[in-house]
Formats: sequence, C-alpha cells, structure tokens
Amino acid sequence: MTPRTPNGPSSNRCCPSRSCELPTGGRPEKRPRRKVVDAIRYVNDNGCKWRAVPVDFGIPWRTVYGFFQRWRASGDLARIHAELHQMVRVHDGLNARAVAVILDSQPSRVPRRWARTPVVLTAGK
Repeated sequence: MTPRTPNGPSSNRCCPSRSCELPTGGRPEKRPRRKVVDAIRYVNDNGCKWRAVPVDFGIPWRTVYGFFQRWRASGDLARIHAELHQMVRVHDGLNARAVAVILDSQPSRVPRRWARTPVVLTAGK
C-alpha cells in the first residue's frame, strides 16, 4: 500500500481540481485544501452545524460551506466517495465494484374487510 501523505499523489487523485489548474483559469486558492477537507469531515463526523466549525481550522465556516456546495453540485463529492470506496475494497482484497443484494419476499394476505377483493402484499408487510 502506498503511503498517504497530504501532498503526495494519492491525496491529489481523490480531490477536485483547483480552479487555477483548469483551462479557464482562476486565481490560486487562499486556504490549504487539506484544512478545507478536514473541516468538512469534522462537520460530517460530529453532525454539527456549519456555523459551529471550530476556529482551530483557520477557515471561516462560509468558506468551508462554499467549497462543500461547489463540490457537491459538480458531483466531485460522489466521485471522491466512489473512488475511496473502491480503494478500500481493493486494499481489503475484495472486488472493487462488488454489490451485495439481499432479497426477501414473503407474501401476506390483507383481510377482506380492508379490501373488496383479496390483495396480496409482498413488500412493507
């Protein structure tokens, strides 16, 4: 397994591209991306409100929320989640795209007083 460093290749692979690196251009980011990601993870882990992001991150909560909104709207968060999920499965020696499906069906009858004709329900018994 390759070591995961903040500036290494494995951290850049799962991050959205910086606006200054896009063909349309843009100014360099003021805030370190690692701190932005850590602040988003903090909100996700603790279930707190965006305004409750600690000042220890050194980033205003509006900036953290702005990054989160942009990444969610562009689909980057879903892509990052999918890539990390695949990396964990491969690390555990499992198929990267395997999906487990559990099917359960047991018909149940509805009493006649509830329906004019006998009805068989198979879901949400």
